[in-house]
Amino acid sequence: MKRSILILTLALVATAIQAQSSSFGISLKAYAPKAAFNRNVDKTAFGISTSYLYQPEASRFSYGGEFGVAMYSADEYDINFRGQNLRIAEEDCFFTLHGFVRYEMVQKRSFSLYSEARVGVTTFFSTTDAVRENTGFDGEFDFHGTAFNMGAGVGLMVNPAALFNKDREANDFWLDFAINGHSGSNASYRMHPEGEGTFTLDDGKHKSLTHYLGYRIGVIFGI
Repeated sequence: MKRSILILTLALVATAIQAQSSSFGISLKAYAPKAAFNRNVDKTAFGISTSYLYQPEASRFSYGGEFGVAMYSADEYDINFRGQNLRIAEEDCFFTLHGFVRYEMVQKRSFSLYSEARVGVTTFFSTTDAVRENTGFDGEFDFHGTAFNMGAGVGLMVNPAALFNKDREANDFWLDFAINGHSGSNASYRMHPEGEGTFTLDDGKHKSLTHYLGYRIGVIFGI
């Protein structure tokens, strides 16, 4: 997932630059596949995301976007490459890109309870890389498919400064906790086959609806 982390880091830098008059967030995320997706991918995906949020003055509505990457399957195996025994790391992952609208149902100095509607895409991909660097092994990167997503959920933002010190003014640092349900259209994706052996990135492919629950815990700056 090294390439994915690099892309996400660049997105974070771009977000931070634009966040001077709004806010940006960094989150740890977990995704639990549901329905047909869960029958083929019976593991929870874990990843990170960055988000940008804009809230008009004196409004309970806010608008933003989130970009993330997560991995749900990983394996390592040995191959013979140019006369050397080489350890290969293989990962099945996805990117997410969602726009969202939030409505603050409860606004307090120390916390905010909100609902959220989301729309976007989930793009599935797989990678192979040598565990050791400078081996001459180039690795592979293969896209499988993209699903269109619609979702909704609820979240809670907590301001630690105001929560634990009632006499202190709220600052621009918040903790963010949320859960979202996503319905996903049909898409092709991969799950590394079980068992011993060397597989190609064409092995273990599936196609189905791609519903999942997303869980988020993160921090928000600048609100």
